[in-house]
Amino acid sequence: MTFSSEKEDAKTYYFVTISYTDKGEERGVFFEANKDIFRNLLNTVSYRSKRPIYADEKEREWLITQGVIAHPEPVSVEPAPPSAAPADHAPPDTATPRVP
Repeated sequence: MTFSSEKEDAKTYYFVTISYTDKGEERGVFFEANKDIFRNLLNTVSYRSKRPIYADEKEREWLITQGVIAHPEPVSVEPAPPSAAPADHAPPDTATPRVP
């Protein structure tokens, strides 16, 4: 579950994204929460789902003042592309027979 907010014309919008897996497929819900219920909503969903709330550093600091515990957003690490083996460690060419 991820929390974010935006300010526009002196009005603040609170957004909640909930992602989950259903029968092996990634699914999600994105919605706007009213300022009067967002704290109760976040704490209830986090408690019931036994999943943490994620937010960026600025939002986390603010959420703490509102009574909501949030964790840093997870960093997705993509696997590094396979690197080419150095020339001196290249596998032997099996197509050409070697003569001792």
